[in-house]
Amino acid sequence: MLSLGFVNYDDNTLVFENPYLIKGLTLENIHWAIVAGTGNSTAGTDYWRPMSIISTMADMQYFGLHAGAHHAVNLLLHALTSAILFLVLRSMTGTLWRSTMVAALFAIHPLHVESVAWVAERKDVLCGLFFVLTLAAYTRYARRPFAWVNYLAVLLCCAMALSSKPMAVTIPCVLLLLDYWPLHRLEVRIISIFFKRLVEKLPLFAMSAACAWLATRNPEEVNQGLMASLSIPWRLGNAVVSYADYLRLMMWPSDLSVFYPHPGTRLSLALIGVSSALLTIITTVVIRLRERRYLTVGWLWYLGMLVPVIGIVQSGLQSHADRYTYLPLIGIFIMLVWSAGEWAGSNVIRRRLLGLLGTLWLTALIMITRTQTAVWSTSETLWTHALQCDPRNSCAEYNLGCFYLQGGHPDQAIIHYQRALVIDPKLPSALSNLGEALRQTGRLDEALSSLKYAAELNPKDPDAQNNLANTLFQKGAPDQALSHYERALQLKPSIPEAHNMIGTLKLIKGDQKTALSEFQQALALNPENLTYMNNVAWILATSPDGTLRNAQGALELAQRGVKLSKGQPDLLRTLAAAQAAVKNYRDAVTTAKRAMELATSQGNKELPERLRNEITLYQSGSSLGE
Repeated sequence: MLSLGFVNYDDNTLVFENPYLIKGLTLENIHWAIVAGTGNSTAGTDYWRPMSIISTMADMQYFGLHAGAHHAVNLLLHALTSAILFLVLRSMTGTLWRSTMVAALFAIHPLHVESVAWVAERKDVLCGLFFVLTLAAYTRYARRPFAWVNYLAVLLCCAMALSSKPMAVTIPCVLLLLDYWPLHRLEVRIISIFFKRLVEKLPLFAMSAACAWLATRNPEEVNQGLMASLSIPWRLGNAVVSYADYLRLMMWPSDLSVFYPHPGTRLSLALIGVSSALLTIITTVVIRLRERRYLTVGWLWYLGMLVPVIGIVQSGLQSHADRYTYLPLIGIFIMLVWSAGEWAGSNVIRRRLLGLLGTLWLTALIMITRTQTAVWSTSETLWTHALQCDPRNSCAEYNLGCFYLQGGHPDQAIIHYQRALVIDPKLPSALSNLGEALRQTGRLDEALSSLKYAAELNPKDPDAQNNLANTLFQKGAPDQALSHYERALQLKPSIPEAHNMIGTLKLIKGDQKTALSEFQQALALNPENLTYMNNVAWILATSPDGTLRNAQGALELAQRGVKLSKGQPDLLRTLAAAQAAVKNYRDAVTTAKRAMELATSQGNKELPERLRNEITLYQSGSSLGE
């Protein structure tokens, strides 16, 4: 687990490329985390969840981009949640082995790998921790005479869960279920008691309603028109199938994938019928055995907790997702374990048989979980496995293409983008990235055709605008490129490459002031990028404009760049210019000669000639830009 890396699905946009998270814990970033997702911020989050954002921000503060450390924290949170779940169940029910089995199933079930092994799903494991803490606080509150400190502890834990992930909006309903069993604080036939239990939870319902409202406020959380194209009956059909499919995967966790494509209106009516029948049978059994309250509580726990993510209203193109089962399956585990325990009773043979079967099931689950965890090693293994589960998964083809494109293999990326487009011919992101891959292989006309079509399908796609600008720049149309870079930044101000390219174009036109500002914005968004670092340092060291020149700042930045690059000729050249700018001409000459030797050894013919002239300047006691 600790050897897993980041993946190119949400980990990039929500974690290691997020301009706020990578800077760590600052007052500015914490303020952003609180307002992000409320409609008042357009940068880098999916919905309002300040606690999970700040948690990841803290990881960045202490561990940086060390993916293993982020995974370690996720694993620790999951283990802690499993332990507290055991303690809560034991406290509520007084049973040892049943509570142990439920907690063990929660801890090691393969369906939960996605929530734990995916860095971007910190929201799941953190929400899970505060969820079980809410149950613990509520148990204490319910079993003692009323005390404000106990009641406020429930409210606080619930608030922490809600601010970790909006899926916790169902907490008040879960607490009502616990009143019914095992706390036995609720008799549904006595209206006054039910009303009393409901009133005490009104603040929790109000908090949940506010959180649900905030979750719909973020303009970035989109489903690319999927919901608009599906009528309510089709959404309900997919919901029914998903409820049944989660139960199948719980019992037989095979072909688990990071992404299950939504069938849309192609959903099989026969599958809907079979799924409906299964849910009806289980519901009928639960009603007939209603004296076994744990069945009612477990079944309603499962059905109710999935409501926010079952697909009636959703964001994203998936039909369902493993991570959505993280907390709802606790209800099914309770049903299964308590039913098995009652069946065994005090019968020695049954108890031994049950122990054997339980051990075999847990062992099998552990083995599957180990295999499923390895799937999350890299983006390549993740999406290759998704294609093994479903060869017509356009999302998997697209993201595998992104993996190869980002890894400097545009030819392989083109293959996967084209496969994605065979499955979904109007997938704008695939068209856009296909255009970028074609550009990188020099097929500029094909690239322009793909990118223009992508922009037509989705004029508000900043990546399509940025890629189109790159192609126009390479074809020798800088003015057209500039307009598309600017359009990309209007749509998404946090694209460092667009800022850098605008800076480059402005520098060509002689506008150093604007160029420096753009380079600095690019560097702020990606502080480790050597190109952005070099561009900023060069202007600070060589600008003839005294208001822009900052010799000491250039020197510090260039030194950092050279250290990180371990000696690139361009950065060494900038370091020499910065040394000359602070009147350290001897070091400037030495550094420039190192840069010239390195550039020559790399076959660079232009840079050594420029450096030769600059060395002459430094030897005369002058610096560039003076």
